[in-house]
Amino acid sequence: MELDEIRRAENELLTSALRRDSARLAELLHPEFVEAGRSGTLWSRDETIAALAHEPDRETPATSEWALHSVAPGFTLVTYVVSRPEGDSRHSSLWVKRDGQLQIRFHQGTFISPSG
Repeated sequence: MELDEIRRAENELLTSALRRDSARLAELLHPEFVEAGRSGTLWSRDETIAALAHEPDRETPATSEWALHSVAPGFTLVTYVVSRPEGDSRHSSLWVKRDGQLQIRFHQGTFISPSG
């Protein structure tokens, strides 16, 4: 899989414009998508799309520490840090190529404690 394409898609998912675009989200989120949120809540694909449709505008957060690793043919693990005023969080995603289309299958965000 093209790593630059995956990073672009992952960055796109951080923007308010895409997060409220239910049709584009439906393209990017695998039918069996699951997210383990920073709060520990598990979100299904449909729950994620519905929740993000009403998300208020927000500034796209800064990111750092990007790493992309091919873990098997057609599967790429992405990790990075998101920095927001309320604190930083570490994120990981599993991307797959399905019917020639890049889709996110799993995502997790975890708060980073201020002590490190």
